[in-house]
Formats: sequence, C-alpha cells, structure tokens
Amino acid sequence: MRTVHAEEFNSKISHFYALEEPTQANPSIKPKKYRQARGLFVAEGEKVVQELVDSKWSMTSLFAIDPNFHNEAQGVTEEQMKTITHFKSPSPVLGVFKIPPAKKLINEPLTIAVDGIRD
Repeated sequence: MRTVHAEEFNSKISHFYALEEPTQANPSIKPKKYRQARGLFVAEGEKVVQELVDSKWSMTSLFAIDPNFHNEAQGVTEEQMKTITHFKSPSPVLGVFKIPPAKKLINEPLTIAVDGIRD
C-alpha cells in the first residue's frame, strides 16, 4: 500500500464530495441517490470492508489509515479520512464497491394460499 499525498488525495476523492449536482466531468457519490445511480455503495469499518474484499465484490476504491490493511488500499491520514467518512468519527477503512445486478428469484408465477388470517 502506498500513502496518498494531499494533492493526489484531493483529486481522487473530488468526485466523492462534490457539492453541486454531479455532471459527467464532476460525478458525485457522496449523496446516496448519486451512488445508486452509478451502481455504487460505500462500506466503512475494517470487518465489513474485509468481508466484502474477501468475498470478491467488485471494488472501485479503498482507503485505509493502517498501511498494512490491504495491498490495494490507498493510505490516507486520519484527517483525510474525516473528509470522506459518513460517520461522526472516522472509520479506519472505507471502500467503494459496485452494486451487483439484481437476480430474479422466481422464474414462474407464484400463488400463495392462506387460511385463518385475522386483523
């Protein structure tokens, strides 16, 4: 893992905290509706992010305060993490992952019969 310097960090996360509505040149993933529109979600915390990485979820970005967290993580300072976290106190790890396509669970029409239903 390599440490990201302030200028590089700012350019890498500028799309994360865009204040104005996103454009093609300046996409934002901070507001939930924009993340969902781009098919992304944010996970924070060492355990959650590690489980997603281990289960081979498609990752677009990974930031970590601990330089030994993961070999693909970009090292950031605690101050930098405070600027991108969704929590009041920064998590040591933040990952941006792609939302997998929805799978159709039932291929045939379904009928449910019930008996004895009461209010």
